[in-house]
Amino acid sequence: MAKKKAEDKDKAPKRQPDTSVEPDKTTAEQPEMSEEEALRELQDAIDRMPVRDMIVNMMMSLASTAYKKLGLPEETNGKHKDPTQAKQAIDALDALVNCIGPDMEPRDAESFRQTVANLKMAYVQQS
Repeated sequence: MAKKKAEDKDKAPKRQPDTSVEPDKTTAEQPEMSEEEALRELQDAIDRMPVRDMIVNMMMSLASTAYKKLGLPEETNGKHKDPTQAKQAIDALDALVNCIGPDMEPRDAESFRQTVANLKMAYVQQS
């Protein structure tokens, strides 16, 4: 009998979660934050961020900048091409990968190493 109830329960249609979004009345009633308060809150969030996370964000920015300064892809970034600045971004990224790589997840560190290798190859091909 217990087995029959369990089977019936498994056959019952699953209830879908409610994905509708209702406005948060408490948020709507709160006054807007002043610019000074928003800056203070942002600074507090930055102060709580681990340095490793800041470095990883910087590494992603450097990789993106390096591709842009290499003019890649040419259709969108050709006008930004500057080999000298590209080399600076690549060298900085390489140094950070060597510095923080051992403290990163192996998969993430390898991804950054591959990005550096791809950037160096693109730089050499353009030189």
